[in-house]
Amino acid sequence: MSIKKAMKKLEHLIQSYGPFWHEWMKNENCSLTIEDLYIIEVHTKDNFKINLFETFMFYNQTRRVEIINAKLIWDCKKFKQWVILNFLFSIVELARKNGGQHYLHRPIGTLELNEKLKQCLFKLDVLYLNQIFEKYKEEDLENEKIFKTIFEFESSKRLNKMLENKFTTYRSYSTN
Repeated sequence: MSIKKAMKKLEHLIQSYGPFWHEWMKNENCSLTIEDLYIIEVHTKDNFKINLFETFMFYNQTRRVEIINAKLIWDCKKFKQWVILNFLFSIVELARKNGGQHYLHRPIGTLELNEKLKQCLFKLDVLYLNQIFEKYKEEDLENEKIFKTIFEFESSKRLNKMLENKFTTYRSYSTN
């Protein structure tokens, strides 16, 4: 494989981890080494383009990039399980913060969630949060279509938290 193809694949693989990338690379289940992470950082900063003057640098060796790609592919199953676990904990946490079991049995449309999160939950073909635990087994949640929805839910949730934190920070600056 050429270095350009290996780099294209590396870029695609990193993008597949989406907004979880920085959190995942610190996760104990991530198989990347510090050196791998350095190589990824160099290529990310260079937008996965190889500088002609750096073609002989260790981080531009095709074999090293291919090994990193293989590790990212290997980690994919563990990553999926981690995202699914985060999703299930998110549902439990929502219930814990909003009245427990009663919250799990309220129609999703009536929950105080943003519309994007509600849409994701409806894509799971459930009307109540408790149905997620009743309807789906672990292997069902790993199904590509269902996982894509879970990934979208968790991504949206993280984006909302980032926006809330920025707004809170802005409000605290503006009130001082």
